[in-house]
Amino acid sequence: MGGALSIRQAQVTADVIDGNKAGFLGAEKLTVNGSLCYVDDIRSTIVLNAVGEKYELGEEVPADFALAARCYQRAAEQEHPVAQFNLGSMYTFGRGAENDFVQAEWWYRKSADQGMPHAQCNLGHMYLNGVGVENNWTTAMEWFLLSAKQGHERAADAVEILKART
Repeated sequence: MGGALSIRQAQVTADVIDGNKAGFLGAEKLTVNGSLCYVDDIRSTIVLNAVGEKYELGEEVPADFALAARCYQRAAEQEHPVAQFNLGSMYTFGRGAENDFVQAEWWYRKSADQGMPHAQCNLGHMYLNGVGVENNWTTAMEWFLLSAKQGHERAADAVEILKART
């Protein structure tokens, strides 16, 4: 997960309000740069991902996996690679989204294709173990190598283990 960006730095405070008072059932209302808005109205992928991370981790706000996944989804759809990775993780572990390895692989791949080493490593593990994809050690090694070249230690360890087995 990415971010050095905190909610305070992004000037974002979040408060889940009663949807009936807001006129929308279950609407999440946020203050962004002093203006009231809803999660669905935020356009900044950086802010969406930062808010998602805060809700996932329960930092500065109560933990809410469903809201975290919703924020990640909005940013991921706008090609934010960290949000795509984070959303893949939510699907992998069934937090805020149904456990769905096919969806996890899809979001990890979008992130990995943009060079995200954590996503590349996770894809390597998915192919190595046949989780959400067909088991394929060659493809696993390709993803691990891409990730390891960027300094990802877990991927580098996996490369060494696979080399020893072949």
